[in-house]
Amino acid sequence: MWFTPYREGAAAERKRGRAKLNVPQFAGRRIRADRLDVMVVPVVAADRTGCRLGQAGGYYDATLAGCRFRRPLAVAAGFACQLAERLPREAHDILLDGFVSECHKLRFSRR
Repeated sequence: MWFTPYREGAAAERKRGRAKLNVPQFAGRRIRADRLDVMVVPVVAADRTGCRLGQAGGYYDATLAGCRFRRPLAVAAGFACQLAERLPREAHDILLDGFVSECHKLRFSRR
């Protein structure tokens, strides 16, 4: 997974990606994940230990695990109803560094 700068108001063409998702195609240079300071990651649910339940593709976990030089902070943005006490965790899951919602601002200290 790679990233490009987003500029507000810039029209983005969408193309069907490898996972059959409509992916916005922004103009600009590609940025590797290890060059980012913070990565806002989507969640279906997160728990109070920093475990994240995504949509079972493993894209964010693989991207974060593949950061060669340094890993950006992984912060999930969601709603309070998406915060659980405990979620199942698999060996390949990368834990979150934080979770923010309309009611919570949690930091999971691991660094």
